[in-house]
Amino acid sequence: MNPHTIPSLVSWLASIFTILYIIIKRFGDRVSRVFIWLLILCFIWSFSIYMMRISTTPDDCFFWAKIRYIPLLLLPGVLVYLISIFPIKKTIRRISITISLLLFVLVVFMPTTLILLLTNHIVKGVEMGPWRYHAVVGDCYFIFMFYFLVLMMYVIVDLIHDYISIDNVMDKRQVFWLIVASISLLFIESLEATFKIINLYIVALNDILLLPMIVSICYLAIKYRKPDVIQI
Repeated sequence: MNPHTIPSLVSWLASIFTILYIIIKRFGDRVSRVFIWLLILCFIWSFSIYMMRISTTPDDCFFWAKIRYIPLLLLPGVLVYLISIFPIKKTIRRISITISLLLFVLVVFMPTTLILLLTNHIVKGVEMGPWRYHAVVGDCYFIFMFYFLVLMMYVIVDLIHDYISIDNVMDKRQVFWLIVASISLLFIESLEATFKIINLYIVALNDILLLPMIVSICYLAIKYRKPDVIQI
């Protein structure tokens, strides 16, 4: 087995087991259902990376490289929705900002970026690297990164605001793990973008960093409890 496949393999297996756990234990809870969607996207992301690493032909790898970016288009939007209902009740003003941002993403950014992805403007091909094939980005890759960075920064700033505002230790712990997961997600894709810009492919570091990010989401999803109802 290629050792570079181990982090992504463990990641998609952990996602599946956590999804099944939530379905069995807490499917009726709205926040838990959002965690399920979040973990489904994490599963698709990590599984597509795993398939890229074991692909034996450029065409197979190119297919999975494009699949890899589909959950990355959706993850920031799901996180934006999650922070509107978790960990605490938001004011009407903050909910309005979140809804406006989601509508803008759904109507403008997501369809545009999806079309660019399908027409090979975000990923234009693959190359052989030290750990088998890796994706080569297209001329519109930076549009995707701009969309991704703006939404993830909004999510992180909103979560830090929540963390500072609440007093309950258990609630703070839940927010902390979501902040860790969000920063990890932002860091992974920023590192990936940097490697692509400078054309550096030494080690599949983003594959390794993917594992703690998904494990932290799985941990939070399993340990989730309804927080004290306060409004900020």
